[in-house]
Amino acid sequence: MPPLDKNDFRLFSICTIIIAAATFVTLLGSIFVIFLPLILFYHHISTGFLKTCCVFLVSLIIFFPLGIFFQHTIPYPEILTLGLSGTVMAAIVRKGGSFQKTVSLTSFTVLSLVGAFLLYSAHAQNTTIAQIIKSYVAEAIQYNLEMYSRLPLGRENINLVLENSQNIIDILVRIFPSLIVVLCVFTVWFNLLLGRNLLRQKGILLSRLNYLSNWSAPEFVIWIFIASGALIFWGNYQLSSLGMNLMIIVCFVYLLQGLAIISFIFQNKNAPLLFRYLIYFFIAVQQFFMLAVVAVGLLDIWVDFRKIFRNKNIVA
Repeated sequence: MPPLDKNDFRLFSICTIIIAAATFVTLLGSIFVIFLPLILFYHHISTGFLKTCCVFLVSLIIFFPLGIFFQHTIPYPEILTLGLSGTVMAAIVRKGGSFQKTVSLTSFTVLSLVGAFLLYSAHAQNTTIAQIIKSYVAEAIQYNLEMYSRLPLGRENINLVLENSQNIIDILVRIFPSLIVVLCVFTVWFNLLLGRNLLRQKGILLSRLNYLSNWSAPEFVIWIFIASGALIFWGNYQLSSLGMNLMIIVCFVYLLQGLAIISFIFQNKNAPLLFRYLIYFFIAVQQFFMLAVVAVGLLDIWVDFRKIFRNKNIVA
């Protein structure tokens, strides 16, 4: 293994800060830890595989005695899973994997680990996976209510959530599988996209990751969309739950396709970066804009927005 340099010490410092935040400052740590795949992916590609793994593992190990001393539980499963996702991303990209292949295989790996963790937890606690999920959702809602109570929000809003907490828990448990899939794929997609852009700034070009704006969902996805709608309205409780989960996943797929179309338009029109980030910000915070992007992705099956804007660009 080559000797350590300033990049390795920087990686060690960043990993230490993220793990410390995830352990001692839960709210802030939950935000920081999302970027762990990006950090490890970037260093795997730019610095080296072995050194990055060693630095990451050392930063984890030193927190073991600290967690015991301060009587804090270190979220090792979450940190290791997200760290592994960055490693898997880098391994696939190094072998020439495309953007779609990298996201798909990495997401499958992460979801497999989540499933294994749920099975282990259910076995260790002698209960069912559904009960594990229900307990987790209930704890998350309780934690959010405690956070909201410290903010300058109207008491009536908090009471409304309290009065309907059981209904909220039941709904979230029903759609939990699709929420996990969407969260996992989005996290991998987001980190890979940022990692590609950071490496490009450093002069490392990953050509297989450069054609995201041309991506389209397979045509058969529309039939899953139609079938999921039918299950929601005409199925029993179990089939309706299946339809809801399929609908959320399919809408997320069309959201990604809509974002790819918007990215294509921006590139063809040479839109300023500030304008692009502003549009992406509004899509992220406004449900109306997000639904509009989903509709664009869905309608692209028949309209082919890229062809329209490509032709206009050529005429101009």
